[in-house]
Amino acid sequence: RRVHGINYFTLQMSNVNIKSLPVLDKAAAIEGLGDEDLFVQLLRELDTMSMSKNLTELKMAMDSLDYKGIRFFAHTIIGPAAYVHAQRVKIAAENIQKDIDTQTPDPIFDDYLILVRESIVLKRAIRMEICKVEKAPFKEDESDFNVPLSGYCLLYTSDAAD
Repeated sequence: RRVHGINYFTLQMSNVNIKSLPVLDKAAAIEGLGDEDLFVQLLRELDTMSMSKNLTELKMAMDSLDYKGIRFFAHTIIGPAAYVHAQRVKIAAENIQKDIDTQTPDPIFDDYLILVRESIVLKRAIRMEICKVEKAPFKEDESDFNVPLSGYCLLYTSDAAD
């Protein structure tokens, strides 16, 4: 599978193969937070507002090539992802921030597409986890795939949960 010319399966990010990391590490998150209820509360917040809002703001900064804004909004994604141990999203956002910090903006758009894809995968994993907690059946929701792409097209395939 390729995303914007990137061989996604072999992509190395921060010297870590991003695909080798779990989408969401529930056990590590609960250990770090000390409370499963807090973990679920944070998942709900990410699902309903925080992730979409931060990605939308990042997209607007990307569209206007506002590098300070890009760095800031990438940073706003790192914290919530770290709390719930969503390492793939965290690393993808860190790479965008690093692109700005090292003044090498060329890979920003590729890194942004990776962040968007990982956010889609994470959003689905969050919904599945919430359904488990609520003992409700998981149902695909088309809104899971409504993410801002900043003028790019990202093809979603059914194996996004991998």
